[in-house]
Amino acid sequence: MAAPPLPASPGPAYLVATFGKEPDRRSQYVHTVAATVLTLDVGSKRFDTPADFLHDQQTEMESAIGLLVSPRHRVLEAKTALDDSLGPTCTKYDYTVEDTGVPSAPGSPFILAIHGYRCVHPKWPRYLIDVSYNERYLSGEEPFHLEAEVAPFLKSLRFSDDRPLFVTTIPVGRGPQGVAAAYGGIWVAYGDDGVVRIDPATNQVAAKIKVGRDPVGIAAGSGSIWVANRADGTVSRIDPATDQVVTAVNVGGSPKTVAAGDASIWVANESSGEVVRIDPATNRAVARIPVGPEPSSVAVDSAAVWVTLFSEAKLVRIDPATNRVVASIAVPRGAGDVAIGHDSVWVANQHDGMVTRVDPRTTAVLATIALQTRPSGIAVAPDFLWVTRYDESSIFRIDPRTNEPVGRPIAVGVRPVLMIFSDGAFWVANAWSASVSRVDL
Repeated sequence: MAAPPLPASPGPAYLVATFGKEPDRRSQYVHTVAATVLTLDVGSKRFDTPADFLHDQQTEMESAIGLLVSPRHRVLEAKTALDDSLGPTCTKYDYTVEDTGVPSAPGSPFILAIHGYRCVHPKWPRYLIDVSYNERYLSGEEPFHLEAEVAPFLKSLRFSDDRPLFVTTIPVGRGPQGVAAAYGGIWVAYGDDGVVRIDPATNQVAAKIKVGRDPVGIAAGSGSIWVANRADGTVSRIDPATDQVVTAVNVGGSPKTVAAGDASIWVANESSGEVVRIDPATNRAVARIPVGPEPSSVAVDSAAVWVTLFSEAKLVRIDPATNRVVASIAVPRGAGDVAIGHDSVWVANQHDGMVTRVDPRTTAVLATIALQTRPSGIAVAPDFLWVTRYDESSIFRIDPRTNEPVGRPIAVGVRPVLMIFSDGAFWVANAWSASVSRVDL
């Protein structure tokens, strides 16, 4: 059994795989053996020495002895010791647990014996790797004595230079769209009129804020969070210190996406075919720049504002010094999300299943990357460009050195729309599964 599927309520342990074997000898009760491989996220915990790690594990185990850790499981005994046979910072552990909730024998006491190794990944110390097996049998019955079979499995753990993948699913409400990272939080526009603030330290929703109708785009700048409310023609300004809307700027039309520059907020107004420039000092629209029909996404760098035109298959460049369009670049159909990074401007072309790479200095098209999928969102990370696969519910990476997709896609929620990269993690808005996926690589 492999996971995904993810658990309904994900926690700090991600089950990679479970293995089982039908025993040769039958019991009138269910006598089971299973082996597991786990990745565990310890967050900000750090272990300077193997002794520190052992102390942490012993404290965790000792605190569980005698406790009912679930409605059916009580820890009877637990012990652990350092063991460097699998890595520099590893422990070998044994648990004995009473299980009184076996479905075929309710109330009968079973023994659940768990044996395994747990190691700090030598390159990625945020993660613990756990390999173990457990045997469950009726109290008083003889175990199977499987040491000879399971020992090679337990000793098979090997570390690679790749960071273990860890995916967390965070429910936020239906229809999440834009995502921004700033001021100690992850901000997500969702539903009819909402924004949630996620605490990245706990992966929990820390605040829900009511904004305008149909919030889509979201950005951080000038000490605030800015939200484009498509259905009522406004941009809400949120104070991150109070999680309160302090004003709503009337821009008219259908503001879809928003980006923050050094001293201006830029809004792509879908129905009016223009980009609206807001002065955050006055909370007023100070310029309206015609760009063409159906502007979809907007991004800002130090020298220009870049806007995609969805129906016209174009990327346009605005000079912020003059508030005028100074270049128009043809791209494949369905020009959607735009991102800046790796000395390039990148456009996700949804209808033609391509990503376009543009030189921001010359506006020349440097590459058109065929994906055979519908790209929706783009996020720039230090080494790669990452793209959402809207129809396949996954994300994947493009190597900017070769302009080629590399590696395997990573499964996220249903219909991933937009995403960002912040502090080593991707945050993906899954429109149809009402969630945000956090992907740590």
